[in-house]
Amino acid sequence: MKHVSILILAVTLFAGTAVLADANQGKDLFAKKCVMCHAAGKSAGDLKSSKLDKKALCDKLATPPKGMPAFKGTDAERDSLVDYVTSLRK
Repeated sequence: MKHVSILILAVTLFAGTAVLADANQGKDLFAKKCVMCHAAGKSAGDLKSSKLDKKALCDKLATPPKGMPAFKGTDAERDSLVDYVTSLRK
């Protein structure tokens, strides 16, 4: 029983670390690829006030509007970026 408890604790700690890493990845990606156009007072608008949901944001990254560069990254990077952007609204 003690081994099972240790295993559960280890998995829980690892999962928490993975979530934190994803959040940091999204923040870093936003700072590198988005903030120059999507911050308060910028030409493309502040994403903090965006009403787009997660699916709509993913769609915008997959098929960007005219003038927006295509997102070049993995699905995991895209998801972490979108999660970060939606977290700004809270």
